[in-house]
Amino acid sequence: MVKTFLTGLILLCGLAHASAQCPNGWKTYDTSCYLFGHTPYSFHESQVFCLHFGASLVNVESYYENMFIRGELVTLKAPQHWMGLTDEVTEGIWTFYPSEKVATFLDWSHHLIDWPQPNDGLRGNCAAYFEEHDYHWVDEPCSREFNPICEMPVNHPHIVG
Repeated sequence: MVKTFLTGLILLCGLAHASAQCPNGWKTYDTSCYLFGHTPYSFHESQVFCLHFGASLVNVESYYENMFIRGELVTLKAPQHWMGLTDEVTEGIWTFYPSEKVATFLDWSHHLIDWPQPNDGLRGNCAAYFEEHDYHWVDEPCSREFNPICEMPVNHPHIVG
């Protein structure tokens, strides 16, 4: 029932912004376009992948944006996806990548099987959505290969080259 409600809420929010223009294959939410990649890359390779489209790894800035992304991942049945969040510069200070702006919204997993996230200390410096954690966030080594989630503003002139 909760998933049905969330799916309806997500669809309703998406319809409210139907006039926004995103490239084919991208999803629209609020003032951004999102691409859910299907090929796994390391964290830094994922950013390069997004830059190819004039985008960046997603910077999740609110509960509602996070719920939209989680809803999309549930629909895709996607196992793991990178977001643009890291504590590579200062351990324990999670900042958006590449801007280094400190994140004020966080959604770390509190999955009972593993330690509460983030739990990988100096080893896990990049954040990802994990299916096993009900699409809450986990910290992982940046060298692991997951699919990227790219974000760019709606009506953004994208470059493919």
